Amino acid sequence: MRKKMVLPILAALMVLALCAPAVAAGGYPQNGQFLVGGSQIPTEGYQAPTLTPADYEAMYQAVPRDLTAVGSRQVGTSSPSDSWEQFAKDAQHTGFATGDAPDTNTLAWSADIKALGASSTVFADGKIFVYNGYVGFDGSGDTNLSALDEYTGQVLWNTSIPQPDWGSWSSPAYHNSFVYTSTANETKKIDASNGTVIWTFSNPSGSSSCNGGPAIADGLVFCSDWDGGHYYCLYEENGTIKWTFNVVGYAQGTPAYDNGAVYLTSWSSGGHVYAVNAETGTQIWHNGTLAQNCCGSASVAGNLVYVTTYNFGGDGEIAALSKAIGEIVWQQPIQRTDSTPAIAYGNVYVTGGCEDFSPHQTYCFDALTGTPIWATNTTYNIGGWTCSVAVADGKVYVGGESSNGTLFNYDRTFALNASTGNIVWYYPQGGATPSIHDGRVFTVGNNGALYAFG
Repeated sequence: MRKKMVLPILAALMVLALCAPAVAAGGYPQNGQFLVGGSQIPTEGYQAPTLTPADYEAMYQAVPRDLTAVGSRQVGTSSPSDSWEQFAKDAQHTGFATGDAPDTNTLAWSADIKALGASSTVFADGKIFVYNGYVGFDGSGDTNLSALDEYTGQVLWNTSIPQPDWGSWSSPAYHNSFVYTSTANETKKIDASNGTVIWTFSNPSGSSSCNGGPAIADGLVFCSDWDGGHYYCLYEENGTIKWTFNVVGYAQGTPAYDNGAVYLTSWSSGGHVYAVNAETGTQIWHNGTLAQNCCGSASVAGNLVYVTTYNFGGDGEIAALSKAIGEIVWQQPIQRTDSTPAIAYGNVYVTGGCEDFSPHQTYCFDALTGTPIWATNTTYNIGGWTCSVAVADGKVYVGGESSNGTLFNYDRTFALNASTGNIVWYYPQGGATPSIHDGRVFTVGNNGALYAFG
């Protein structure tokens, strides 16, 4: 009954988000290095282009691109420090792998497993973990956590989990031989070797997580209940609760962790960001000055915390906050987004745009100053509001949101030069929040297939 009440509210919110007119973002340099092809964000209502795979192939051939490998790619050479075990790689959500990554769109394998359209993957012990199963907006369907052989795509086991509310662009998390999931109102610890459920934590509020997955650090599991407005800290060993933290509005993001602090986001008539002591659950600082909704997850690097906003009436933004006190260091307008920024090479990379209602772009900014470096041409439709980029080997991997009118789904995969934003390669499927491991890129497509490149 609760779910039937929540979904109409969600639907109303999504209608407001999607039907709002696009508003121009200003202040960008007008040169080809930053805006590839020299295009500006449209100042009037946006009409999504109708482009075929042949159109993209023609653009791919026409755009200058740097195919020089940054390093030699060899499958099986990743180090423990290059593991991709949580959403956006690690507890800091850096989205950056230090090893090699594919220079071409060579497909290693694909697996038609009915993977959830915007979800992402994690890896460990030669396995890839991903959510699958049909989830309808009416609550129908079955959902699993699946383990596949990383090198062949063979399904090794499936474990039933509750259906995610309102789709999902979260991911599971892995640590020390176990996988953790947060869907509906449950967080589960699952044996990574065979799919056996070890413990289940039910949100005391009865509310469900929505698009925010678990994060693991220092023997603790951090999760949320979305419309309940709570983040929870659990003991990794047994799933019992250590502390609860209340936020203003909706607790939608995947918590980020760094050096004893957890960074949380929420939205309610604007964006809110919190730093919380991971041991005690006490607030360190709170920034409630962001003008728009902070629906995505934070990322942390150095002395800065990076967040994005979704604007129900126009442009969003990316902002860098002081890790020590939470004050805004810099901010820049971007397309509306829930994307989690990735940090690499002294830059921050992010994507945004909502299919049929605002342009899609992928951006690069100087991580310390916020100076714009490049953004993709809106003609190419590269990016999406539920897609977080992955960076490795001098390339940015990002998807293109599906043009079939279905939310949270992707049907194009791009590799961009991390320095220039030029297209390195393109593939006409996949694209949901890519992940990188062992020299390969993995991504889910709107057809339910999981793709491995490299």
